[in-house]
Amino acid sequence: MKLRNNTVDEFLTSISAHDAVFHYTRNSTALEKILFEDCFKFSSFADANDPHEYKDKMIGDGGWGWEEVRDKADKTCEVLDKLLKDVSFISCCANFFEYGSLKTLGALRSRMWSQYGENHKGICLVFSKEKLISLLREKYKDEMYLFYQDDVDYKEYLYENSEYDSIEINSDSFDGKTPDSIAVDHFEKYKRELLFIKQLDYIDEHEHRIVARRKESGIGTIAPPEFKVSKCLIGVILGDRFPEAYMPTIDKLSKDIGFEYRQLHWESGGYFLLNHSRI
Repeated sequence: MKLRNNTVDEFLTSISAHDAVFHYTRNSTALEKILFEDCFKFSSFADANDPHEYKDKMIGDGGWGWEEVRDKADKTCEVLDKLLKDVSFISCCANFFEYGSLKTLGALRSRMWSQYGENHKGICLVFSKEKLISLLREKYKDEMYLFYQDDVDYKEYLYENSEYDSIEINSDSFDGKTPDSIAVDHFEKYKRELLFIKQLDYIDEHEHRIVARRKESGIGTIAPPEFKVSKCLIGVILGDRFPEAYMPTIDKLSKDIGFEYRQLHWESGGYFLLNHSRI
């Protein structure tokens, strides 16, 4: 879906680019937390909506002669399970392009507004994914996180290739290696399958995901990554039913941290973007 009869300006050009990604949320979350604090915190996979992600992985092992290193094999599976449980992420919706042309703007997905955007009363934050990943890697370059980003793929049968759900451990696997290093090698080899695959039912979300994993496991509880929103925010889009009572709040926040905002308006079978911004 595309906008109806909107004048092309810098805001529209920016949100229509490959670099733009869209995060839908409730108005209270955006106004009282994310924008008010100028801070966005990563979520745990335990909070995801796909059981393929929020359920524990059934990690197993196999190979020849591994009985000799049974304790180390068990430890390797334990480390990998911990790595997966400690993964956190940001979920966004991407623009959909076909043959190089924009086919669907990420902010115009009515089902996303219904499910994640508080039945059109919520807010959609538009980020620059390039600025966001650069910001995260710079902030945490000397600390304990690694970051990955990619578009999500969708499959009807997730069990067609389950190599990533088991570790091959042969008798010589631990020659010069530790359980931690074997687990990390497996994670890196199959990170695409482990982090960026969802059930086919979610295909219309066109999700772009940024994932953080701890460099080491078993080092105690640490806070999830977070970032300063104003450093990578392209703009804010309000839902068609965004409450009029909150307009002064969004207007003040736009001046405080410096962003433009628009409101979606549905009319005559399509969306328009209304410009209320005053910065």
